[in-house]
Amino acid sequence: RPGAAHVALVVDEQDPAAQVHERGRLLGRVDLFAGLSDEARREIAGAIRSRTFGDGESIVRQGEPGESMFIIASGRAVVALEPDRREVATIEGGGYFGEMSLLTGEPRTATVIARGDTVVLEIGADLFRHLGMTSPQAIEQVGVAAAARRIELEKVRAAGTGAAVADAPASFLSRMRRFLRLT
Repeated sequence: RPGAAHVALVVDEQDPAAQVHERGRLLGRVDLFAGLSDEARREIAGAIRSRTFGDGESIVRQGEPGESMFIIASGRAVVALEPDRREVATIEGGGYFGEMSLLTGEPRTATVIARGDTVVLEIGADLFRHLGMTSPQAIEQVGVAAAARRIELEKVRAAGTGAAVADAPASFLSRMRRFLRLT
């Protein structure tokens, strides 16, 4: 489609090996996972599931519980802050969201809405717990990146309300380790 993001996940749904290979390639292009070993990316790729959302459909809603994150395989989505659904970011194919809830179990900090048909790959907390036990440095890398993104989102939110900014990265990483039961 003209104008659509083209980090598309093109896979023969009948061939699970090809599907895992393509998902692993996509994970390698996502900064959170690029530093992982090929084996770790293959493990994640084999355990994630694909979901499709139509234009305007909410993928996650601010304030709802969440223990997963999403990578956009194709399409795009917007990040909106409630209650007025103020759009603060657009996530293109290959981008990700939901990592804060995945890592801490805290409620979603924003609503994410599909723009056009959007396919996402969902990664659950149980997979991250397993990865944390086999590859603690990978979880640390993901946690540091998530803490930095959280601070940026809180700055946007605080600019509109005059509120304080989120926890320091060390505090965030501590909460993440507790939630994933890695301490």
